[in-house]
Amino acid sequence: MTGSVRAGRTTAVRAALLGALLAGVLGGGAAFAVPAAADVTVTPAQAYRGDAAKLTFRVPDERAGAYTTRVELRLPESAPVAEVYPMSVPDWGPTTTTRPLNQPLGGIHHGAVTEVTSAIIWTRTAPPAAPGVAELVVSLGPMPDTEQLVFDVTQTYSDGTQVRWSTPPGSAAAAGTGPAPVVALLAPAAPPPAAPGAAPDAEDGTGATASDDVATDRFSDVLRVGLLIALLITAALAGAAIARRRQPEPAPDPEPAAPTPAATPAAASTTESATPTAPADPTAPAATTSDPSTTEPSTTEPEPEPAEATSAGSAPASGTPTRWRLRS
Repeated sequence: MTGSVRAGRTTAVRAALLGALLAGVLGGGAAFAVPAAADVTVTPAQAYRGDAAKLTFRVPDERAGAYTTRVELRLPESAPVAEVYPMSVPDWGPTTTTRPLNQPLGGIHHGAVTEVTSAIIWTRTAPPAAPGVAELVVSLGPMPDTEQLVFDVTQTYSDGTQVRWSTPPGSAAAAGTGPAPVVALLAPAAPPPAAPGAAPDAEDGTGATASDDVATDRFSDVLRVGLLIALLITAALAGAAIARRRQPEPAPDPEPAAPTPAATPAAASTTESATPTAPADPTAPAATTSDPSTTEPSTTEPEPEPAEATSAGSAPASGTPTRWRLRS
């Protein structure tokens, strides 16, 4: 009897212990449950204030027989970001809407920004081959000086269903909504610590440190080298210009002499007729050899032979020889 009672008590204790163990395991699993795989998420989940960031929003398809056709991302109004740029993503076309600011913000590429992006809307350009996860990328900055950025995402399916992901952390989700993607903002990164044994920069009376002096000296050295190179280039160009001016110009080629014209037949005949040889007179006596002592000198005078008849009123042709005849 006593043994059976003890056995029943032992069984009850074992059952109680087993029930407590199971309850602890289930309770612990519920306490550390991870977000569902179908939630909209953002990576990285942390960024530094004042820096730029590149965020990727993952929007999964969780409805059977439908796919996501439109995604609207709204930025928090309480923490505006000066510059927001949706990046190019295949099969998605982004558009942006803006809103004015009461006070300008300092930007990364612009000095002062008076208008910021309030929302980005991606529209799918073609149906997907199969339902999956859309990855939409945004570059933005500088990050505002706040604890976190809570984004509001509205997902639209091809069958017209809309799901809103806008519940902040620690709040109860309303019907038809899911947790909002959140990026925690950390304090600006501190400068790296100095190397062990390195002495801190000592300031002089003007507030300048030794590192400032080193930077100034390096800039001066670079400036001197640049001026020296500029002077050398200028001197080389001037020397080349002077040498080009002193070089004598080449003499022009001599013109060929004009050819001497050949004498014409008419001119040649005129030249020959200018000095004709007088023909022998057939009536003149032949010259005889006689004794000069017995021969008397002739007293006859030469009589010019009349010239050949010419045309009336014209002079004898020039160059015509005059014939002389001796009278006996």
